[in-house]
Amino acid sequence: MDEVGLRRWIRDALTTEYERTGRGKKMEKVVREPSERAVFAVYLAIILLALLTLLEALHIILLHTFNTDIFSLLTTVTGALLGFFFSYKA
Repeated sequence: MDEVGLRRWIRDALTTEYERTGRGKKMEKVVREPSERAVFAVYLAIILLALLTLLEALHIILLHTFNTDIFSLLTTVTGALLGFFFSYKA
């Protein structure tokens, strides 16, 4: 697949490469590609993170107050993304 942009970056970040012993003493390079479902889930989470950040910025600019509910959602999405990346690479 010849992708460009954010989806390609996500696919590269989730791809795992390692070497293992094959037949005899020959080393094999194994590449584990992420599923389309995982790439799409991370893609949507990143878009949600950007939109929530924009919403919080607009709330601060227009209403001159900090909204803790939006910030709570921001931290939740950020934690979910970090947890997904750490658990997927393990």
